[in-house]
Amino acid sequence: MAKLSKTNEDVFKTIMNEWGNTQMALIGVNLKVMSTSKSKQILKLSKASKTTEYLIREEDVLTLVVYEEAWDRLTELQQILLLRGLFSLVSYDTEKKRLNIDTRPHQDLFNMRHAKDANGNEYLDKYDEVLECASLVIESIEEEERQRKEEEKEMKRAAKEAKKAAKGN
Repeated sequence: MAKLSKTNEDVFKTIMNEWGNTQMALIGVNLKVMSTSKSKQILKLSKASKTTEYLIREEDVLTLVVYEEAWDRLTELQQILLLRGLFSLVSYDTEKKRLNIDTRPHQDLFNMRHAKDANGNEYLDKYDEVLECASLVIESIEEEERQRKEEEKEMKRAAKEAKKAAKGN
């Protein structure tokens, strides 16, 4: 697993502003945000374990891990839509007094189908584009990393050849 670190202040503010607009924030569900240097997802949301909740002395805690390098390549609207789609998966079961994250495939698409912006326009088409863009951003970062590693190998190989040539003279 990639290393976790403190989240950039601007990223943190954006996330917490969107979280503050959710019903879960209003009923007291806590969101802890951290960053990672490498991931297959831009945002990963999960429930904190009972052990973690005990250690931090808080209940109903969600953790959100942000892949900041990919996050920074999205526009502000794309970031907000990605957060809204992710937060739409969270619910609270009042009978069982339990926090739930819906893990059914594509459930965020179904939830975002009914979401509207301030002008009453539906988000679904925009959200589809955001998911596609997020996927392409991650692929792009992975390709850049592969190219960088290949260039480093070539440089090492060239340096080794140059050393051999210098010893041979």
